[in-house]
Amino acid sequence: MTIATLHRAFFRTVLLLGFTALVACGGGGGGGDNTTASRSSNSTAGTSSAGISSSVGVSSLAPSSSSVSSVPLPDTIPNSFSFNSVTGVELSAVTPSDVVTISGINTLATVSVTGGEYSIDGAAFTAIDGQVSNGQTLAVRLTASAVHSTATSATVTVGGVSASFSVTTKADTTPEAFSFEPVTDAALDTVYTSGAITVTGIDAAVPITVTGGEYAINSEETFTSAAGTVSANNTVRLRGTSATGNNLTHAVVVTIGGVSATYSITTIPDTTPPVAEFKFPTPYTMSEANTVKVRGIATDDNTITSVKVVVRSFKLDTPDETIASTEFEVTPKAEIDGVKDFSSWTADIPLTALAENEIKVIATDENDNTIPNEDANKVTIRQADVASAFPDEVSQFEIARSSALDTELNRILVADRGKVMAVDIATGQRTVFINHESVCNSRLSGLTIDHQNSRLYGICRTEQILEFNLLDGAFIDQYTITLNPNNESFLGLSLDRFNGRNRLVLVEQIYAYNEGGGRLIGFSLDSKEFSVISDASEQPLIKGSSGGIAIDGDNYWITSGGQHEDVTLRQVIRVNAITGKHELYSDNATGSGELFSAILPDGNTAALGGIVKDAVNNRFLVFESVSSKILSIDIASGDRSLFKDISYTGITTKFVTSSDLDIHEIKRFIFLLDSRRKALILVDLETSEKVILTKSKNSFQ
Repeated sequence: MTIATLHRAFFRTVLLLGFTALVACGGGGGGGDNTTASRSSNSTAGTSSAGISSSVGVSSLAPSSSSVSSVPLPDTIPNSFSFNSVTGVELSAVTPSDVVTISGINTLATVSVTGGEYSIDGAAFTAIDGQVSNGQTLAVRLTASAVHSTATSATVTVGGVSASFSVTTKADTTPEAFSFEPVTDAALDTVYTSGAITVTGIDAAVPITVTGGEYAINSEETFTSAAGTVSANNTVRLRGTSATGNNLTHAVVVTIGGVSATYSITTIPDTTPPVAEFKFPTPYTMSEANTVKVRGIATDDNTITSVKVVVRSFKLDTPDETIASTEFEVTPKAEIDGVKDFSSWTADIPLTALAENEIKVIATDENDNTIPNEDANKVTIRQADVASAFPDEVSQFEIARSSALDTELNRILVADRGKVMAVDIATGQRTVFINHESVCNSRLSGLTIDHQNSRLYGICRTEQILEFNLLDGAFIDQYTITLNPNNESFLGLSLDRFNGRNRLVLVEQIYAYNEGGGRLIGFSLDSKEFSVISDASEQPLIKGSSGGIAIDGDNYWITSGGQHEDVTLRQVIRVNAITGKHELYSDNATGSGELFSAILPDGNTAALGGIVKDAVNNRFLVFESVSSKILSIDIASGDRSLFKDISYTGITTKFVTSSDLDIHEIKRFIFLLDSRRKALILVDLETSEKVILTKSKNSFQ
């Protein structure tokens, strides 16, 4: 039984007892008077507001059960009622309660409210006391607190029975603004961690997300990029990686409870100019032509917007006096949507006649960084008569027909009469490296370098292989060619270290008018013994005076065909390194494309010379003397094409004669010796441009 029910039962009992006592006493007015009895006789049902009829005896005034139940007693105490509390309310929001129905009263009951307002049956809300009837609905409303996570209430009282309506404002999930100290002058591609911020202004856990990096909460060393939650007074640190380019900002953005902040990492400004340099020609060369194509590269961490070459011409004896000065834009490797790729470039440069032409390359990046002109990479090309000496007349060649590349010391060794000359690739200067007249007073042929053991080998006449120290030129030993009963000469010499072999390979020189062919002889560097690799009778025959052997795996490629009229004898022959069997690889009837030459229009006869493998382009390059052609042969198909005609220009005697050919794989050029003009010629593998690295003076016109 509720308190309200107890109150109502007690009140009704009190009313009943009072009413019974009133009847027993003859009404509330004392003894019966005539006036009263007279008013009573006129009242309906024998009652009046003044009392009870005097004609009724005392005993008859006792109430019966039927008379009491037919007149309801006033009941203003309702059944208990309640309102559901509301949480998560917006600050200061006017919030209504749910609606309840008043029951348990039979007359009007007083209603009052504190802390809010009430509404009966959906009428306007009011805070003024009123009355409510049984079965009417009642609702309450109040204004929520202006503070987060705070409860306020309103109490409504009906007939002495009260109920409260409670409203709690939502939690504060919006933190106070926060910020991270930015990083400037950051190193490229480096991880940076921010200082810690403390999360304030919230009273509940809130979500945290990050983009562009990671975060860590409190003192945890574990960083994460996954979404999580943070609470009040937690600390947060951010981590991110700087950009790979200069003057770029990387942003790590964290969002906590809807409030975001950025940790910015800005790399150091770009103050470094691009690197631009020449790849061909080498620093100091000569050309008899009027123009030359140069090639180079330009690199930078940022976009390169311009590359140009500046050409200054001057006389050799007056370098401070400029004859002409011009600028040229280079041709980039490619251009896509207006963006030029200067990772490699070329430029066609006109040469001032009979002058030194100094060419500098200058590149500029998007931040206007440019290397000063005085510090720019340069090459110098002398335009001169091809009969003149270059770079000077010191230590000129007497007979120069065999060369070998020493990449470690940036030089080319040239076999001369009784000497081996060293030519500096940067300057073209010639110096005597070995004077071997005491052991071989004639020119060495087939110069070959063994970098693994720092050795230089060469063939002395038809008799011996000579061995020298590559570092100091000291003579080490000589090995008599025992398998040479006919005293044939050997011109070609190469080092074979493929598939466990460790030997020198010699090509026997058999001229076209002699019977038979040339043999391949092997010289073991382990046992110091000679052996026959390929017999002279093997078909097709090896003929001519080739100084070149291209070695690839278990195969040797050898040029065959001297200066004779039968063009069918100009061949490239493949020899199996194990069996010694010969196979025709390329001639004018095998493979297609550019033909090998025979009798030229000027009456001279062409002859095949050196051969070298260009692994980068999967081809062989073959030089044809007198025709001055370098032919390219596709390794897979055997098809031929003209790579370059290196004939001299502007003179009558234009042809080049050479029996050797070699390649600088790193600097990407090939080189050969013109035995006629005693010139060491370089040819760019990318552009096929020709220049002269060094040469002796001659009288050919």
